Amino acid sequence: MSIFLLAGRKRKKSTTSNYLISADPTDLSRGGESFCGKLRSNLLGTQFTVYDSGDGGCQKKQSEKSRNRLEIAAVVYKMRSLSFTAETNVLGFKGPRKMTIILPGMTEDGKRVIFMPANDQETLIGPSSHLRLIVFVPKITR
Repeated sequence: MSIFLLAGRKRKKSTTSNYLISADPTDLSRGGESFCGKLRSNLLGTQFTVYDSGDGGCQKKQSEKSRNRLEIAAVVYKMRSLSFTAETNVLGFKGPRKMTIILPGMTEDGKRVIFMPANDQETLIGPSSHLRLIVFVPKITR
């Protein structure tokens, strides 16, 4: 028995890996009712960010009334070495990799902290975002 959960499609004409996520396998368009959000990676394929179905981030002017895109989660891959940790491509290199999952934290009243970046420094992966985050580092079992 198989149950459909989500469908994804790589977006064309994108410099980085950019996937559209939909709840309908037949309607994989941004304008569709089933559009859930997107997944975007950096150029090396070592950092991934999951966004909701909002209207966009840094490109939108603050005066516009449309809602900016929220960051829902981030995944960072690193390859472990004996003396240092270096970023690697998820698909290109062999060997043990360290995966860190970053989720927004919770407020005192049980609501999720909202991450709506105005610039690259305010993202879940950015250096200034260490407050109110839940960071999962899975243990590698052998």
